[in-house]
Amino acid sequence: MKWPAAVMLPPEPDAVLDRFASLAASTLRSPMAVLSLLSSDREIVLPGASGMPAPWQQERVMAWAHSLCRHAAASAELVVVDDVRTDPHAQDYREAVGHFGVGAWIAAPLRFSSDFTRLFTTDEADTPGGRTSPRPPPGASPGPGTASSGRSGAGPTDAGTTAEADTVATDDVSVGREREQDRLLQTLDNLWSDTEPGYGTPEEDQHPDGGGEPVVWGVLCVMDTVARRWSERDRELLQDLAAAAAAELRSRVLTSRAVAAERQMATALAASTAVHTRSQLLLSLSRGLSQAETVVDVSDILTALLRGQLGVDHFGLLIHEVEQRQARYVDMSTFPPGTDPAWAQFDLRTATAPAARAVADGVSFFCDDRDAVLATDPQLAAQGVWDFPGAVVIVPLLAGARHRGQRTLGALVLVWPTPRDTSDPADQALWTALADYTAQTLARVVNATQRRAGAEQLQRSMLTALPEPDHLEIRARYVPAARGEEVGGDWYDAVLSPDGATTLVIGDVTGHDMAAAAQMGQLRSVLRTLVDAFDESPAALLDRLEPANQRLGVHALATAVVARIEQDPDQDVAAGGRGWRRLRWSNAGHPCPVLLHRDGRTEALQTDNDLLLGLNTGHPRHDHVHDLPPGSLLLLYTDGLVEHRGRSLDDGLAELRRVLSQHADVPVTDLLDVLQRELIGPDPEDDCAVLAIRMHPEDRPRPTEAGPQHTDIPPLQPTADPPAFPAAGLVPEPSAPGLEPHGDETRPAGTVGLLDARSTELVLDPDPAAVARARSFVHDFCCRLPACGDICDTLQLLVSEVVTNAFLHGRSQARLQVTATATSLRLEVSDDNSALPALSAADPDALGGRGMALIEALTSAWGVREDPVGKTVWLELTSEAEEV
Repeated sequence: MKWPAAVMLPPEPDAVLDRFASLAASTLRSPMAVLSLLSSDREIVLPGASGMPAPWQQERVMAWAHSLCRHAAASAELVVVDDVRTDPHAQDYREAVGHFGVGAWIAAPLRFSSDFTRLFTTDEADTPGGRTSPRPPPGASPGPGTASSGRSGAGPTDAGTTAEADTVATDDVSVGREREQDRLLQTLDNLWSDTEPGYGTPEEDQHPDGGGEPVVWGVLCVMDTVARRWSERDRELLQDLAAAAAAELRSRVLTSRAVAAERQMATALAASTAVHTRSQLLLSLSRGLSQAETVVDVSDILTALLRGQLGVDHFGLLIHEVEQRQARYVDMSTFPPGTDPAWAQFDLRTATAPAARAVADGVSFFCDDRDAVLATDPQLAAQGVWDFPGAVVIVPLLAGARHRGQRTLGALVLVWPTPRDTSDPADQALWTALADYTAQTLARVVNATQRRAGAEQLQRSMLTALPEPDHLEIRARYVPAARGEEVGGDWYDAVLSPDGATTLVIGDVTGHDMAAAAQMGQLRSVLRTLVDAFDESPAALLDRLEPANQRLGVHALATAVVARIEQDPDQDVAAGGRGWRRLRWSNAGHPCPVLLHRDGRTEALQTDNDLLLGLNTGHPRHDHVHDLPPGSLLLLYTDGLVEHRGRSLDDGLAELRRVLSQHADVPVTDLLDVLQRELIGPDPEDDCAVLAIRMHPEDRPRPTEAGPQHTDIPPLQPTADPPAFPAAGLVPEPSAPGLEPHGDETRPAGTVGLLDARSTELVLDPDPAAVARARSFVHDFCCRLPACGDICDTLQLLVSEVVTNAFLHGRSQARLQVTATATSLRLEVSDDNSALPALSAADPDALGGRGMALIEALTSAWGVREDPVGKTVWLELTSEAEEV
């Protein structure tokens, strides 16, 4: 039998059970009493004792063979011995008689129901016969005396004729003593009336809860040093005291079990809470990461979530750059200020830090504190660069299922402010799940970015460079949707017609996918061909496009505006000057053009639109005409500019007219920036194409911003007192009457330094010829400067690098601006991508990655300026830089 811990007490005094023993001894007027508990290892523990000789009164344990209690335990009933000398079983406990000097004794078992015992014991088969109560050793007698009969242990001889009868204590109890016992019995009766059924009086315990034999866990025994007769009152009182002691032990068992159950419940609740917390964290992470569109989005979501719910002090997202064979942190701002910038990236071929090894080898690190971190890499300890005292967890981001040799995308680095145990399997499973969620998101983001880049490149390749007709300034802007791969079917075009007119097109093929972009390209090509082949009105061109759309298998549904800007000499004369033009257009279900006048007035050129392209209804299309005064600006656009979620097309048109009126006098390129910033925003829901045409007056010289390649730069004149060029005493002449050779070109004669010149700019469309145009633009600009020397060649090299980067990372047009001063040339290239370039060590085996290093080596200064939309990379060249 394995006894419950609350019942099998240790061999030491128990104050409550000592009180039971003392009460039993005093009530039965005996010198000794003991409350014993039975042990499965054949020892008897004495937690309650009164008047026992040493050493049992102190040590509280005795062997089974020395105990009188074993006999009461074996019989499970009351044992009464009035005189040990006449007890036929005295031989079985002679050692106890000798040790304690016992002349008479009485013992009542501490009985429990078998049903109660089965609730709290764990092994019923470890006792002979599978009984639930201890059995005496082999050879032990059932027990001396009699049980419920109450007969004394005098043996078969009649008590009145035996020689020892006169030694038995037979004096009657005094009246005062009887009253005291009566009061105790009444108290115990009241106690039993409050106990559970089946656990009260001995009679009830015989068949608790309707059946089951009683189980004995202990014995309450009273001993006297002389022979005496134990009265019926003595017997009744001892049994009640034994039942009270059993109730005390039973209460302890129940209390202990209740405490254990409460502790288990608290443990289970804590475990359940922890599981719920982890589940909620993963759910929050899943929801957050599902919205991520860029790697920076992933880093921001993780930073907010991990700091708020995991208590992480610092967090790092490492990205594996495979081609460069390095890993870099997406955002170092998540680490404390002053962190060594060298930690921003690792060369995976040489780095030994645990974060680098996690990326390179796909292994995890769980470090409880700073010492554990330093133990992972001896160089960290030698360099003394790791100052964080807390725990660190580093988990690789695997591209596929774990433990299958998948490619590593990066690693998660979690740093806590204080040490903590990182060995809990549940915590490690949580961190691994966080890494898996992050890896899946990164894979999705990278894949979507690559597909988006391919789609955008396809669409941009279809948007050829715009023509530059005399005194007409044409600018365009294409902005793809910020979400997903919605490149869409928006397009713009401008073609010089054979008769000299300029034909403009703005259109939108239905759909937001690669198929829409492909249909757009086909429809645009067909329309360009029709414009070049037929000198006809816009309505006639659309009438020809409709059947061609079906015959050629394009089958595109699209809205479009086709417009012609025509020059009319009669209109010039009637208006009293040159520069008036006439707009002729046809609208196939598209948003109306808007005309911006010099004074800020706007006109929405609204008409009854014809049906969109692709319906093939056979209905004729119509032309509309409107005069274009000098200095006015015509704006063609797709619905992505004016129609947003929560804003109707009419409200968007009103907002567009308001913005145009407020910025009527700004350059066209700046105006497009304003429209993109205020109407489209940084997170466009739909792609958008905008075509802006400014009608410059023809009675004035062609402005710089209009004309072939924008190279019609006014002659540069020196300042009255130009500052000296830092070369040895070289001062430019005050005038430049002639031209001298400058390479294959010419430059002003007689001057040797750079002059204070106005800056000039060029807008570049995203096509392969843009880089060559940028070089030519810079070369032509330099050729008009006096004695710029080799700076011109260097500037052409650098503009190629900067413009190439702008188109690799930007999403629309780029703006190039060149400015000359007396001592330097300044180049600025702006694009719509807000990601900032960084200078990094180039891989000697890589095909690229040297652009920023080249800029660093050849310029006297360079930097990046963050704009409201995108960024501007600037660089400067001076004579010192060139001489170096």
